Amino acid sequence: MSEKSDKTTLAAGLPATGTDLLGRTIVSNTAVNYRIKGAIWPMLELNSTSWSGGTLDGKKEVFLTPGLVVGSFPLAERLHLGLGAGVQIAVSDFHRYNHRWIASVRVPF
Repeated sequence: MSEKSDKTTLAAGLPATGTDLLGRTIVSNTAVNYRIKGAIWPMLELNSTSWSGGTLDGKKEVFLTPGLVVGSFPLAERLHLGLGAGVQIAVSDFHRYNHRWIASVRVPF
């Protein structure tokens, strides 16, 4: 198992109708985890959402999320469990919330 893990994703929200209200979004996310001892993984995540059209046209929201993941713990032959928590901190001028706690339950197989 690697000591460091990183992942980047890019997605687009392209609604077929209602774009005058919803707009279209481009969402990117980069997360870096580093195992420090056994199953303890501190993480740092950067995510952003940009809007085109709709009520938020031209806006961009960016969050930095420090957090901690513990796991993965075996549940069955190929099934594992991981738990995570972090706090999303707004780092852009425009943001709809700030200092929001998040949690995750991961069940890789």
